[in-house]
Parts: sequence; structure tokens; C-alpha cells
Amino acid sequence: AGEGEAPDGGGKPKPKKPDKPKEEKKLKFQTEAQYLLDLAGVHRQYGHLDEALPLLNKALELEKEPELKLLILQQAGETALADPKHADAASAYFAKALELAEDDGRKSVLLLWLGGAYRTAKDYAKAEVAFWAAYKGFSDKRQKQDALRQFTDILRRPERAEAAEAEYTKRLAEKPGDPNTLEILALLYSQGPKKDTKKAQEIQEKVVAARPDDLDELETLAGLFQQNGQADKAVGLFRQIVAKKPAEQEKLARALAQAGKPDEAAEIALKLLEGHDQEPQVLDHVAGLLEQFGKKKESLALREKSVGLLKDPQARTDALFRLADQYRSMKEYPKCEDLVRKLLQEAGAEKPPADAKPEDSKAFKERMDRNIARGKKALFQLYEEQGKLEELKF
Repeated sequence: AGEGEAPDGGGKPKPKKPDKPKEEKKLKFQTEAQYLLDLAGVHRQYGHLDEALPLLNKALELEKEPELKLLILQQAGETALADPKHADAASAYFAKALELAEDDGRKSVLLLWLGGAYRTAKDYAKAEVAFWAAYKGFSDKRQKQDALRQFTDILRRPERAEAAEAEYTKRLAEKPGDPNTLEILALLYSQGPKKDTKKAQEIQEKVVAARPDDLDELETLAGLFQQNGQADKAVGLFRQIVAKKPAEQEKLARALAQAGKPDEAAEIALKLLEGHDQEPQVLDHVAGLLEQFGKKKESLALREKSVGLLKDPQARTDALFRLADQYRSMKEYPKCEDLVRKLLQEAGAEKPPADAKPEDSKAFKERMDRNIARGKKALFQLYEEQGKLEELKF
């Protein structure tokens, strides 16, 4: 019989058997490891951590491909860290994962986890090193702030702060002018238990001298100037920052207001509306800034405009209560009372949709009850401010 035909030469030809994959063994291992990883994930979901860890360890034995091995190590570390008694094991998993990671962003994420494992194990010195490396490795501002927050949380601990001050002071003596050590000491004095913002400012000025183009360092120094009552110096730094990063205009506006320049502060705040003047949330935010800067009439106009653009009923109610508060602060008492009583009437008359589920009806009623309580409190404050509490009627 010819190839692909039945042995007797008749009937339909038999299908040709496919060649055996060359990488079959590797694929088999990957499949087994992935299965164990998924199964461990199910155990984790139900809180069965002691069952999940052996599965992940077995997956590590089977897996040879670096990327999946890294994923398994990270999952194992996260699983171990869920139970404080496994903190040392967690740090070992994350340390091994770091050896395999190539991408800087991935390394920073792992360093953040590693710092958490060290902190849980009360190895604060190592936790500091890991959190600081994560902070320096991240490019995303939100992630940088998270890493820095966790780093400074360690520095604030009374049991660590004194030793940290001695260690970093000694390190600076050994390596004078080191920007990293200076930056850490500035953080220690600005946020640690022995808070000394003047000393922090003095050190941060040296950091900025070493890194004049680092906008984050400039912003830190500007914040210290503000804390130490040197608003004019803060304004100067924020002008430099805004020239390169216009999105930071609001910080410049706040610094100008603190420096006694409300007109320029308001002018800059209004620039935040460019391209956003039909967005109620932006209008309301800028209105709040203008109110802080003493521009109450301009603020009021923006609040009234934002209310007219809101579609969500509760968001509109919240905005109207803020508007009522502003009427009261401007001593426009009749307008404030009329608005609050209208809101109370609406809250008392509102009914949930006829087809609403029981849980939705309950949530609706709770929201209306909160609005009524808020309205009564607003009226109480209004009448108390006018010295007419005996006339108050709901």
C-alpha cells in the first residue's frame, strides 16, 4: 500500500500522523508548571496558603523558562508574605526573582515587595535599602511616591530613627556630599520623629545643588521653604518647575497665595480651566482654590456654573451643599437657607425606582437620610452663626 493509503489498497486513505514536536518535553514541563501555578492560585483565593506554597515550590522545580519562573517566584513570595511567620521565606523568593528580572520597572516592583518582606521580619535596615532602591528605580510618579512613603514609614519608627540618623550621618562623613545620603537625611529630619524642618531645608539645599535639574528635588525644597515661612523662595522654585512642567501650576498658585499675592494666584488658578471649562469637577476644584485665595465672587460664579453641568443626582446634591456653605461664608444667609431647605425637601420627597432591588432601595434610603442629616446640620450652623438658634424650625 502506498503512503497514506489503507493496507489493502481500498477505502479512504489514513490520515498522515503529524511529526512529533521537537520541543515536546519543554512544553510538557511548562504546562505542568503552569497548571501547578494556577492550582496554587485557587488555594490562595480561598486562603489555603499552606497548600499553595508546596505547589509553587514544585512548579519552581519543573519550570526552566526564566519568565514563567520569575512569575512563580513572585507568586510564591506574595503567598508567603500573607502569613508573617513566612516573612523570611518571602524575602528569599523575592530576592531570587530579582536575579531573573531584566526590566527596570519589574525590578522596582519586586524591590517594593522585598522591602515589605524585610519590614514584616523587622529587618528595618534591609527594608530601607529595598524601598530606597525601588524609589530610585520607578519612573512613574505614583509608584515613586508609594515607594518613598514606605521608606519614610521605616524612618519614622522610633526604634529605627535614632540608629538611622547615626548610620547616615556616619555614611556622609565617609563620603561627603553624597546626594543619596543627603536626600535620606533631609527626609529623616523633615518627616522623622525628631522633626527639624530647618535642618532638613539646609540639607535639601545641598541635594538641589548636586541635582539642579531634578524637579522632584526642587519641589521638596520648595515645600520646606513653605513650611519654614519662606514663601517667596518657594515661589521662585515653583516658577522654575512650572517652566518645565506646566501641570504643576496649582502648586505655584498656592505658593503665591501664601506669599501674599492672591491676584496672581487666582490668575494662574484660572489657567487650569483652559480646555476644561465645561467639566463640572474642574470648575468646582478651581472654585475651591479661588475661595481659598479670597476671590469669593469669582469662586461663586464657577460653583453655580458647575452645578448646572452636573448630571449625577448625588454629585449635584453634594455640589449644592458646597454652594450653600459658600453662601453662608459670604453672609448671604437668605440664599443659603433657601437652598438648604430646597435640598431637604427634595431628599424627603425622593423615592427609589419602582423596579429597584431591595438592596438598592436600602442604599437609596440611606443616602437620602444622610442628605437630610447634612441639611439639618447646615441649617443649625446657619442659625447659630446668626445668633438665632431659638428661631430654628425644620
